[in-house]
Amino acid sequence: MTSIQEKSSKKIIFIILIFGILLRLYFVFILHPPEKYLYSDMQGYYERAVKFAVGDKEDIYDTFYPPATQIVYSFLIKIINPFFWIKLFNVFVNIATCFLIYLISKELFNRQAGYIGLFIACFNYLFIDFTGYLLSETFFAFTLAFMFYCFLKSVIAHKQSLRWLYSFLAGLFIIIAGATKSSILLFIPLFGLWWFLNFKKYKIFSNLAFYMAGFLPLFILMTLRFHSLTGEYGIISTNGGFNFFQGRSHIRDARFEDKKRSMGYLFASPVAVRKNYTYNDSFQTGPYDSKFFYHKGIEEMKKDIPRTLLYSFENLYDLFLLPDVWPSFAIDKPFPNVIKLASWLFILLVLIPSFFVIIVCSRVVLSGVRIILIFPIITILITSFVFYGDPRFRVPYDVFFIILAGYFYAEAFKKIKNKFNHK
Repeated sequence: MTSIQEKSSKKIIFIILIFGILLRLYFVFILHPPEKYLYSDMQGYYERAVKFAVGDKEDIYDTFYPPATQIVYSFLIKIINPFFWIKLFNVFVNIATCFLIYLISKELFNRQAGYIGLFIACFNYLFIDFTGYLLSETFFAFTLAFMFYCFLKSVIAHKQSLRWLYSFLAGLFIIIAGATKSSILLFIPLFGLWWFLNFKKYKIFSNLAFYMAGFLPLFILMTLRFHSLTGEYGIISTNGGFNFFQGRSHIRDARFEDKKRSMGYLFASPVAVRKNYTYNDSFQTGPYDSKFFYHKGIEEMKKDIPRTLLYSFENLYDLFLLPDVWPSFAIDKPFPNVIKLASWLFILLVLIPSFFVIIVCSRVVLSGVRIILIFPIITILITSFVFYGDPRFRVPYDVFFIILAGYFYAEAFKKIKNKFNHK
């Protein structure tokens, strides 16, 4: 590429990123300041971040949510005028995610796919929307994108020293991502199997030590934290059991009374509220009693196996086709209408093209190192099928659908251009 072409490429990227930054700054500072939406999960993340910032002791309820998001926010809360920095953090972490989409697309496909992926990501309202909340989705999307970029470069980087560096960062960031949303840990066995089948071909056997060096220290700390707070062995959080039970029972309102700790809780899934589920129940334990709720979920499965399968496929429907993304669908206008419109546009313009690429262009997508792009998608599909579906949980994984859609449009434009050139 000539220096003129290189300058032109940088100019395109710079212009798209600047527009993306300005949109997000306007959104979080003018239209939708996150400090005005501190309730439900947002309030929980804020309170846990404050608790961590001031050094208060954690309790068992703090294990119900993965800890990374509140730990990150806790550092910003220590600064004077914390919400100013929280808003800037959300904006620039989200823009960094967009830029990583460009880098990944360029490495896997071509520069044109990167431009289109960057454009989609920067103007994707679903990404913008979550910058206006204290939730895990914005940070999780970044960790997913950076983790994946590091795994990719650990295989394709030309210098062995760079492969080792990226391997270390990949191991570190997959456990950071797991400490944000534990669903991504399913990526490890998928990539591990691919690595086992391909380490000779790509000469990446020595990467394994560096993957482990990045992964193990934080993994051990997470395990020790989990055991110290629950008395049991686990890694990230205790919400797996209740999430599993929700998906098997379609419960709406769940009340908990933990008499041992004199604590009470109330949960209602946004999907359950949106779809008017009617089953309500109360339990003489806390939502963090994961073993209890796994058993309850299995009991629900045994009652009606066909219903269980139907619920699992409904979970996938909710994940991909339910346009009402919480919390914006439940707040003041115009945000419910905007999020619904943005969801339908994303479904039509990104999700459908990306699945078209996976199904119709499978020889391209499933060849060589590109196949690892499918692993995060398999991860969210399996997680939703087994637990339950919520479009909010899909949004961070949209990183990978945008990359595939970028390739789709780049190829479509190339074919159209070639067709006109031959006339």
